[in-house]
Amino acid sequence: LKAFACKVQEKYPLAISTHCSSYSFNTWWSKSIPVPAVKRAIETFEEILMFFGASSARGKQLDHVIAYGLRESYEKV
Repeated sequence: LKAFACKVQEKYPLAISTHCSSYSFNTWWSKSIPVPAVKRAIETFEEILMFFGASSARGKQLDHVIAYGLRESYEKV
């Protein structure tokens, strides 16, 4: 998994890497949050991940948009 995280980091230097072993903790934590706005934000993020993960074409389009946005961010700096 470290090799995969390194590859992602090379392609998207601003990406934040998390360990899969934390997934169950993150899921538990997100379900136990008493603040409705935070809980809804996490649920929305999960829905977005499922949407883009369901189609390789959508995943490629997301990669393209992220790469374009990162390129613009670097040009501004």
